[in-house]
Amino acid sequence: MKTASECIPFVGTDLRKPLEECIRRISAAIGEPSFILIAWGGSIDCRSLQRHCIKIFPCPFVGVQTPAFVTKKGLMTDGLGIWAVTGEDITASTLLLDDLSDDSWVSGERAADRFLEKNPRPGTFLHFPEFFSFEASFFLHGFHGRAGPGFRHVGGMVNSKSAGGNCYFTEKGGGDKGGVIALIEGLSMETDSAHGFSAIGVPVILTKTEGTRILELDFMPAAERYKDVIRAATGNEVEDIALYPLGIPGYDGRLLVRDLVGLNEDGSIQCGSRIPELSPLSVLSGTMTGLLKGTEDLCVKLKTGDRNPRFALAFDCVTREALLKDRLQSELALVKDGLHDTESLWGILSCGEICDTFGCPMFLNKSLAAGFGG
Repeated sequence: MKTASECIPFVGTDLRKPLEECIRRISAAIGEPSFILIAWGGSIDCRSLQRHCIKIFPCPFVGVQTPAFVTKKGLMTDGLGIWAVTGEDITASTLLLDDLSDDSWVSGERAADRFLEKNPRPGTFLHFPEFFSFEASFFLHGFHGRAGPGFRHVGGMVNSKSAGGNCYFTEKGGGDKGGVIALIEGLSMETDSAHGFSAIGVPVILTKTEGTRILELDFMPAAERYKDVIRAATGNEVEDIALYPLGIPGYDGRLLVRDLVGLNEDGSIQCGSRIPELSPLSVLSGTMTGLLKGTEDLCVKLKTGDRNPRFALAFDCVTREALLKDRLQSELALVKDGLHDTESLWGILSCGEICDTFGCPMFLNKSLAAGFGG
């Protein structure tokens, strides 16, 4: 197996020539690719880019829109980032999520069934769901329950609103609702994640919930109890809930971060996704230094022991901006510097991350997720 990554600075309206030159360089380095990932940012037109990719690329591909992306060549906000893999045992297929149910769990099962119809070999699923289309955590549970073991999972959510329309495509089509999944059979990959947040104050129990609203914590109005924990731990009032997400204990003791959307007038807390009733929760806090150190530590961890990854795919949450501010894009640069000796690197800013480091594919918030191998 071989991999390669390239970046193309802002290309204006002439997409054909830079794409042809890019695939020429990739083919010279690794041979004809079996699968290609494309990240695009800036003012590039999605439909025009897809049409050119269909004409030029010799294999299945997935393209996603992102505020910023990174390859070994550098960090960019305007242009294209390309990653390619090839190998005798590598085959790839893509799926547009255009058969959605009102039940996200059922949608996940349907998507897995469409892959399983082809009796695939073990490999890696790359997930790029659209943020507003369904509940990612329930979709992933349904998908994993149907697909079963033998596969790894990693990816990041794309956002049609921030993209201003279509935010993903494959060789089969594109769109702004649903998303896309790719299966790369024969690709062996490990995954890991980090977020850099720490628990503060005393843990609480989610005692009453309704959909994505938390109504009670410790049998008290949720917003009131949430503020009490922060006030007791820091001595401060809550000014920005983005700085104090919630954490759910993971299988290995690590915390799964959940974003908060708002504190409602009725005393409830609005979350970005559902949290099961009776879940133990911790209020989390972080600093710019802590988050960046978490990223650096993850890059070091990826290369410890017998690990010597030849490639890395990274998905960094755009909502970390609340703490990192203008250093958000610097975090992707840290990934680039920390993994500079890999054969290839491709990373994007995402609106939620997907990673199976907890034993099954999980939806993460405010995290950095990575897939690596080779």
